Amino acid sequence: MLDFNLVGVSGEAALALVRMHWPKAKIFIITSEDTRWVTDCLGDAEGVSILSKAEPPTVLIDRIAKALPVASSVATAEDQGKTLRRLTARQIEILGFVREGHSNKAIARLIGLSEFTVRGHVQQIFKLLNATNRTNAVYLAEQARLI
Repeated sequence: MLDFNLVGVSGEAALALVRMHWPKAKIFIITSEDTRWVTDCLGDAEGVSILSKAEPPTVLIDRIAKALPVASSVATAEDQGKTLRRLTARQIEILGFVREGHSNKAIARLIGLSEFTVRGHVQQIFKLLNATNRTNAVYLAEQARLI
């Protein structure tokens, strides 16, 4: 995601830099400028979506979601139910602390476990939810109504 009015570099130059390093990346340019003007500046830039800061957040989120491919790992409601049954009460408790932004060390202190044990629980949560990181785990757990 790029802001078209970056300090020290034009939107066109920033786009060129991103394309140089990540040629196949889907890029979202967000701007307070007239989106038609930005489109004219960029021409037919493939893989670029232009978003207006004037749009409500729900519209922006919807446009981003529609532009990104759906991951094949998205779970069905049945899969989510199975995951719910596989997560232990302790893992759900730890997931709640992860959602609050606590580190493994802080969670360990809060619930009286070793940091190593908490890390093991977090890794198992990632595996069960097919999550790639803490933020993704919390998002998936919230979508499945686990937390």
